[in-house]
Order: sequence, then C-alpha cells, then structure tokens
Amino acid sequence: FARGCDVRIEDSTGRFAALSLQGPTSRNVLNNVCDQPVDELKYFWMMSNTIEKAEVFVSRTGYTGDLGYEIWIENEDAISVYDALISGGTPFGLEPAGLDAMDVTRIEAGYMLNGVDYYNATHCLIESRKSTPYELDLGWMVRLKRPPFNGSVALKKEKAAGPVRKLVCVDVDWDELEAHFNKIGLPAEINNGGWREPVPVYNDAGEQVGYATSGAWSPILKKNLALATVQSAYAVVGTKLRFEVTVEYRRLTVLGTAVKKPQFDPERKRA
Repeated sequence: FARGCDVRIEDSTGRFAALSLQGPTSRNVLNNVCDQPVDELKYFWMMSNTIEKAEVFVSRTGYTGDLGYEIWIENEDAISVYDALISGGTPFGLEPAGLDAMDVTRIEAGYMLNGVDYYNATHCLIESRKSTPYELDLGWMVRLKRPPFNGSVALKKEKAAGPVRKLVCVDVDWDELEAHFNKIGLPAEINNGGWREPVPVYNDAGEQVGYATSGAWSPILKKNLALATVQSAYAVVGTKLRFEVTVEYRRLTVLGTAVKKPQFDPERKRA
C-alpha cells in the first residue's frame, strides 16, 4: 500500500487515550486550557498542542453533529488532561457525558454505527448483510477515476445503475405514536436514549420495504428520529413510510417521513 514510499506502521492503540469535547462552547474551553489557540483549526484537521504540560493532539472531529474536538493523549497524561478540561470548561457550562448521550447526538447528525446500522463485510455471515458505499451514502468517499482496484468494477456498475437500497433518516410521527398509547390509557413510551433494535419499515400498502436499525428522541429538535435502510424508491426526501411500533404487546405502525440528513447541522460545526 505504500507504493514506493518509506513507511513504518506501528500499532499504538494501547498507548493512547481519547477525550471527546463537543458542543457550542468547545472551542472556548480548549482556548482556555490549551497553550495554543485552536481558532484556526479547520474541520477534520489536527494540530499538536499542550494541556497541563502534557503533549496532546487536537483534532476537529467527533461523533456528534455539533462543533467539536477530540483530544488524543498518552495514557499516563489522560487523567490530568481530563481534570484540566473539567476545571477550564466549568465557566462555559461543560458537563461530563457518556456514550449513551453521544448515541443520541450521532443519530441527530445521521452518523451510522458499525455493527448496528451496517456491518463490516468480513463480519457478515450472509450476503444480504453486506453494504456498499453507495447504499450507505458514502459514495463521496469513493474515487473511481484511478487504476483498477478490488471491487472497482462492481462499484462502477452500481454507481451507473444506482444502489438498490439506501440509508435514510426517518422522522417518526409523534402525534400518531402518542395516539396509539392514549387509546389504551397510557402515556407514550420512548427510549430515554438511543435504541439499536431492528424495526420493520413498510410502505402504504403494508409491504415491508426496509428496516430501521437505530433511533432516538432528539431533545434539541423535538423529533423522533430513526436511521433506516430502505429500497431506493422509498429513500426520496418526503416519502411517506409506515414505522412499526409495539404498544402493550401489540404490533402497530405509525407514519414516518424520509427526511434529509443530517437533521442537526449548525453552521458553527464547520465555520
């Protein structure tokens, strides 16, 4: 893969810890604790910096739809850097949060999760579990104008014809969901975080046209969102779908609408 370059590959996974700093004031927090300001750090770029005398790498990345950064540090410096972030971030409203909270934000941002919304091909037991970049809306990452590579013939053919199915964001109608529960005298029940159990998705005729693999109630957008893989004809923004729900042990459906992703995409994320 080096193609004539002098490259040395080292697996340093065990050496490093990572902290994710996300949200509208994340830049302010870093400027308060880092030796060098991060104002000029571009989206998806990385820089060296220092926090509490610890050498760190700061990347403008993250698993949320907001402005955010990730700090990469040697394991032995992780606790002191974490403490510095908490102390320096308190004036800006910083609070610790875990993966359950990030699971909600990544759904708002339309970010899929390996092993949930798609599978690594080497871990698929059957062909139908495999996905292509064009099905996952990752065609922008494929460069076909280059010498042939493994899979290039199939990818060129799929791009020309269009994928059979696509990953789409679905806005699940809250009023109809609530009505199902109210009919039997219960308040609407939703997960207090993200969910990851496959759910069938149907068309208006009651035919299954795909499946949702994760979803969450968005506290920011006040929407009930899900990520679903559906037949391409039903992935067009505005298409009406029927989303399966279980209410008091009965399988019912509620209206769902294919919507543009990401649903949460503030300008500050890339500004």
